[in-house]
Amino acid sequence: MGLIPAPSTRRDTIQSYGGGSFRVGGRQWPGAVLVLPQQTLAGPATDFAALTPADFAPVLAAAG
Repeated sequence: MGLIPAPSTRRDTIQSYGGGSFRVGGRQWPGAVLVLPQQTLAGPATDFAALTPADFAPVLAAAG
């Protein structure tokens, strides 16, 4: 599914998703992703039930 682009100064914007992947900032990411203000990272888990608090460490670190 394509997304309608919005004006942004961010380099990493979600451009589309589907078929088990995301296109973020011009790059194809298989599976889940964490899109942070300064970077995009591969998602740490394959399903929601597998997430742990430690999986959110990059989000907390980016928040400062």
